[in-house]
Amino acid sequence: MNMNAEQRITKARIQLLTSYPFYGILSLKLILKKVETKTIIDENGKEQKYSQLETAGVDGKYFYYNEDFINSLTDSELKFIVVHEVMHCALRHLWRQEHRIPKLFNVACDYAIHSILKQDGIRDITMPDSALYNPEYDGMSAEQIYEKLLEEHADDDFQTVDDHSMWGNASNNNDGATSSSMEKDWETAVINAAKQAQQSSKNAGQIPGYFQRMIDELTNPIKDWRIILREFIEPEPNDYTFIRPDYRIDYDTFGCFLPSFNEENEKVEDIYFWIDTSGSVSETELNYIYSEVAGAIQQFDKFTGYLGFFDYNAYEPKRFEDFNSLKEIKPVGGGGTNFHAPFNWLNDHEISPKCVIMLTDGYCNFPDEDIIDCPVVWLITTKEIQAPWGKSIYLPLEEKE
Repeated sequence: MNMNAEQRITKARIQLLTSYPFYGILSLKLILKKVETKTIIDENGKEQKYSQLETAGVDGKYFYYNEDFINSLTDSELKFIVVHEVMHCALRHLWRQEHRIPKLFNVACDYAIHSILKQDGIRDITMPDSALYNPEYDGMSAEQIYEKLLEEHADDDFQTVDDHSMWGNASNNNDGATSSSMEKDWETAVINAAKQAQQSSKNAGQIPGYFQRMIDELTNPIKDWRIILREFIEPEPNDYTFIRPDYRIDYDTFGCFLPSFNEENEKVEDIYFWIDTSGSVSETELNYIYSEVAGAIQQFDKFTGYLGFFDYNAYEPKRFEDFNSLKEIKPVGGGGTNFHAPFNWLNDHEISPKCVIMLTDGYCNFPDEDIIDCPVVWLITTKEIQAPWGKSIYLPLEEKE
């Protein structure tokens, strides 16, 4: 029996429920909606088909499709398209475009999706030859890929396998949905789909690795970064020493000395804070990050550190010893972003800090780990970005404003 496009999509979703329940369950959240193809007569009197949608796309509520496009796909390719559209929603690409060039960000999102699928090794699902994939982007978020594309391929003519023009449409429907509420709704859907998939089958119910990490981040409470910072840089208490014996133990009585235990040294010094003041960091974010530095140092009895700023260049860090001296340091910068700059500045000045703390939105190419020989903490305000090395800590600005 020949199936129409809607029936074929439905069949693909059912097959995913069996083979990949996580994706199958999420696919059922989207309502199928065919975009009609119109036949028009051109100036030469010939019939021409026209449609506002040539392939497929989603807006967070609907799965839009062009019937001719769906019928041009093999069953295996169709399952890929269904998974592809689901991932745009599950990864919340639809609501993360922000200030970025739409076309280029759409390309970055496709690269990110296909990298995840390649790494997870999905079987029985065929990625069309036209799908964008580059192993160079493995392990990178859409935002990180976008920055590389912007730097290296901004003028290239990319073609995506689907249409992204509907992103955000659902928030304009009459159901009262907003972009924020829909994004939260999909976060919940991802967690629930994972629970159901795990219950369905020991083998088929396994959650793709990327989403397992994402679910862990969504379900596990985030420890305050200042507590993590204290754990990371807090000095270890000195053990014991015979240099100053414990005179509470009388030698004449016991015939020996016992070593004395030193008090824990609460002084923290030679910590370098670098704040990203590039154009991609808003004034609100900058003010908040600046206040977080102040909050971090107040948890220590004594704190001697340095605060510097960077955009494409690094600006000389200023020494501070308390909250008052910190307040006197004024932000500078505002150009492009260069993560290499702060580390290069330290190396050029032959400075070996005990710890470097980078406060940033994360929108830049990360340097190699060997650029500095000391512990590095990346305090990143973008949830989807993690540094490839060092300690990454997410600072949830939206939750704390």
